[in-house]
Amino acid sequence: MNPYRYILRYYIDPGFHEDDRIIELVHFCHSSGIQEVMLFRAVAGNVSRGMEPGSEV
Repeated sequence: MNPYRYILRYYIDPGFHEDDRIIELVHFCHSSGIQEVMLFRAVAGNVSRGMEPGSEV
């Protein structure tokens, strides 16, 4: 038994063949033995492009 827990993080881009991407993901997970996936799906108009210019950490 593997002592580590691996969760694949996967982003779904709205309007860009979501159904096809999910089918590809399922096939990939089956062939790779990945049992858990965390899906991310952006809400239209609310896609993060990283830090804003001039923002501080």
